[in-house]
Amino acid sequence: MWCGDPQGRPALTEYETIKNTNQKTLLRLKPRTGRQHQLRAHLSHIGFPIVGDKMYGPDENLFLEYIESGMTPELLTRAGHHRQALHAAVLEIEHPITSVPLRIECPLPNDINNLL
Repeated sequence: MWCGDPQGRPALTEYETIKNTNQKTLLRLKPRTGRQHQLRAHLSHIGFPIVGDKMYGPDENLFLEYIESGMTPELLTRAGHHRQALHAAVLEIEHPITSVPLRIECPLPNDINNLL
C-alpha cells in the first residue's frame, strides 16, 4: 500500500487479511520500509485505522482530548481499546555482532485476542 505526500519519503507496507470478525479485521502487516508511524498511517489512509489509535484513528479529536484529560471512560469507548491494537508477532533481524539471522516470535497478547 502507498499513501502520502509525493514530496515525502517513500514507504511500502504489504498486508494480508487473516480474520474478519465483529467489525474488526486481523491483518498481517509487513513493513518493507521503516518510516515513523508507517503502519498506522497506511491503515488509516485506506479507511482501516488500528483499534485504539488515538492519533490516526477515526476520531480526529481523540488525541488532543487524551492529552488534555488522560484516558477517560468516554475516550476509551470512542477509541475502542486502551492502547493501539498493534503487535509485533515476528521480528527478524541480523545479529549485530555475529551476523546470524535471528527470528523472535511472540503470541498475540490476551487484550488484543479478546478484541476478536
